Amino acid sequence: MMKLIDSANDAYPWDLLLLADPEKEIVESYLYASETYVYQPENSKPLGVIVLSKVLVDTYEIMNIAVSESAQGKGIGKHMLNFVLKMLQERIERSYEVVIKTGETSTPALKLYQSVGFEITEIVKDYFVEHYQEPIFENGQQLKNQVILKKELKAENINK
Repeated sequence: MMKLIDSANDAYPWDLLLLADPEKEIVESYLYASETYVYQPENSKPLGVIVLSKVLVDTYEIMNIAVSESAQGKGIGKHMLNFVLKMLQERIERSYEVVIKTGETSTPALKLYQSVGFEITEIVKDYFVEHYQEPIFENGQQLKNQVILKKELKAENINK
């Protein structure tokens, strides 16, 4: 159900990517240097996408995560997060930090991220006002501040 996109042969699910980040130029700025996974049941179109990027020697960032509106609330987002965290846990040879960023009005996303162990570490005031050409609205409110959450992963193979 989770499939790594091969950029040479697979099309990116732009409809999903732009659900999480409405400016295509911003998505393109990180997409091609990242690992993109889609949640796609057999004989179905992709219902979810998650984009992972190694941003520092000891830090990965989940750059984008989205579930189609018709499939939200069915555990797909949590499945994708757990898939990526487990994959990283098996891959890493030392402790790493995983970062995910969202908007302050993204209550369902914040609850999801916290349910898998992410903790709020920082709030960046007016991030979405200063970095996006058009105002973004969620739940009837203009999105202004960015919330940064982090989770530490400890390598399973340390001291083995």
